[in-house]
Amino acid sequence: MNRNCVFLILAIGVGLSLTACAHQQRRTEMNSSMHDAAEREIVDLHAFFQGWFRGELPNDDASFARMSDVMEPGFHIVTPQGDLLGRERILQVVREAHGRDPESRIWIENVQVRESSSEIVVAMYEEWQQSGDEPARGRLSTVVFRKAESAPHGLTWAHLHETWLPRAQ
Repeated sequence: MNRNCVFLILAIGVGLSLTACAHQQRRTEMNSSMHDAAEREIVDLHAFFQGWFRGELPNDDASFARMSDVMEPGFHIVTPQGDLLGRERILQVVREAHGRDPESRIWIENVQVRESSSEIVVAMYEEWQQSGDEPARGRLSTVVFRKAESAPHGLTWAHLHETWLPRAQ
């Protein structure tokens, strides 16, 4: 192989490597952006839940819109008990729970974006809840978001699956 061919092959290889690096960099930036949006949405919605369950938020449609506006019409949740609830049922359950647990604490840990595309983001997170002196109880959640510019963080909730985490010993 002559020297010009070797140089051409190396140049093409470097060019392909640089192109691959540029694509990887864009993907990393996109994933970072999606991680930030997903984490903000998850944390903010659970802050709503805590305020709602404690009764710190007004029991009105404007306050409740923080939840109802980001739940897609086809939203479903699989609860840690294995129940499948549609959007209307879960909205009813949460609406009826206003002020029922004034000592409720809810926090989120370990948010991870597992996959994202131009339309969908799949994320996992731990949700922890505690009331009064009771021990904290955690659940591992997987959420499927759909991208929506009109939503507070650009994401709406399409599906959620929750599983109990083992109790601390």
